[in-house]
Amino acid sequence: MRGMAVVMAMALVAGSETTSVSFVLDTRGGVIVPVSVGALQDLQFLLDTGATRSVVSEAVAQQLALPPVARSEVVTPAGSSMRLAVALPAICLAAQCQDDVLAIVTSTNALEIGPRQLDGILGSDVLGRADITIDYKGRRFEWSSGNDARRLEDRLMSSVEDGRTIVVVPQGAGPALRLVADTGADSFVFFDSQRVRALSTSSGVNRMTFNTLGGSLRAEPVLIPWLRIGGATWMDEVAAIVPRPPGYPQTIDGLMPLHRFASVSFRRSGSEVVIRHR
Repeated sequence: MRGMAVVMAMALVAGSETTSVSFVLDTRGGVIVPVSVGALQDLQFLLDTGATRSVVSEAVAQQLALPPVARSEVVTPAGSSMRLAVALPAICLAAQCQDDVLAIVTSTNALEIGPRQLDGILGSDVLGRADITIDYKGRRFEWSSGNDARRLEDRLMSSVEDGRTIVVVPQGAGPALRLVADTGADSFVFFDSQRVRALSTSSGVNRMTFNTLGGSLRAEPVLIPWLRIGGATWMDEVAAIVPRPPGYPQTIDGLMPLHRFASVSFRRSGSEVVIRHR
């Protein structure tokens, strides 16, 4: 899972140009979009709907000569730490701009993903104020709820809690799972609990390591024989179990990786996330 932090919501300012943009999908399912911040154009930012705060690299903060204005706690599955925050000039994605975002500053090296150097992360403080669609199949991000012809069909009830979008995923006769709808998750990540243990069996795979802005975390791989996602049943799904991070209540069971779907629409007004299976 990529970085997560406390929430700070700001108002979106609608642009007059196109509301969609193509994106790069990295080998781990990350969505990388072109973003402008102030005078800097074509910066590479990772979309992370599981992060409540946006992040910029030290290099970007230095180029824009942004002084620190606050210190903020960053919470990830690896723990929590205090980081400096800066007030960004207008940050724009596909001609939709947002003013005065308070972004966490992290080292430039921390934003290296394989051979790619990123400039920052867009969290739900930017993404969470409007309907959005992430079309993984078409490699397109759009500021809209999508069209009905494209969204076939499954609609998951959702709520926003501490800045994170939580979806309800019924599991047949058992209790429903409540998962963070997360573009930053590489795979299904579950927080250790009796409910999760009842769904899983040992995978026989060596332990995993997750890298986050808060550091590295060892995880236990497990096998989920039957995992119900909307109207589809996924069999023998390999997932990871980690200790519950600080700041995540017992009512949240884990993270759902959105890159596993053909497209995903966040419908804020309808309190639902619409997924289309591959």
